[in-house]
Amino acid sequence: MISPLWIMGSSRYGLGGLHEGGKDGMTDTWLERVSALSEMNDWPGLLNWCRKRTKSEPENADAWNNLGIAYFRLSRHNDAIEAFRQTIRIDPKNAVAWSGVGTVYALTN
Repeated sequence: MISPLWIMGSSRYGLGGLHEGGKDGMTDTWLERVSALSEMNDWPGLLNWCRKRTKSEPENADAWNNLGIAYFRLSRHNDAIEAFRQTIRIDPKNAVAWSGVGTVYALTN
């Protein structure tokens, strides 16, 4: 398959660095929450979690990248591309986001 392992659902790929708390006052580590939601295939939950993060921390590349993954898993491809583009705007060398854009295009065209 064209897609990298992070799109396949493995929590070891593309699920952001360790990021504790945040401006929203959440105490769980970023990785624990994202990993738990991903392992449960709770894509709507991941979407909601990442939306909150991107709203409270608009320059958090990990949050935008994981939002893109959630959108992709929910077959919201245009939204996924936009989220990945936000990741790239913040972190132009983020290979996972670049791969995400390419994967969405490859699978939808």
